[in-house]
Amino acid sequence: MFIKTFFDVVVQEFPKVKVIILRRYLPRVLKSFIELGYFSERNRHWKSWMSSPNAATAAIPCIDVDQNLDQWDLSIAYLIDIEARAKRFQQEYPEINTYEVRLETLNNFTNVESLFEQLNITLTDATKNMYSQKINQRKSIKKIY
Repeated sequence: MFIKTFFDVVVQEFPKVKVIILRRYLPRVLKSFIELGYFSERNRHWKSWMSSPNAATAAIPCIDVDQNLDQWDLSIAYLIDIEARAKRFQQEYPEINTYEVRLETLNNFTNVESLFEQLNITLTDATKNMYSQKINQRKSIKKIY
């Protein structure tokens, strides 16, 4: 949501902010979008928090209007736009430190430690305990859709 909505306010109010651009393997993200019914009538909730790839704030022109695109087209266009928004952010705010992180790399605690070190964040025992927990699992929701 940061890159789609309130990044400009954060940068204005917190000029020394550090931004993590968290990426996940795009084919898996697309598969998840389709399974969760995003950009389709199977899931009515996505409209509350996902923007159209044709939004006025889009960073890249979409290939067509939403009405002419199917769920796959809209999902792909959305993901391309999110990537373009991240690049636009880096170009428009070169003074802001950004850290590009692959979500998959955070499955290795050494990489988590390295990221925290780069961000000057101190690891605690609670961090280590949280690391081993699985959260935000959507398998049951995907079965519904």
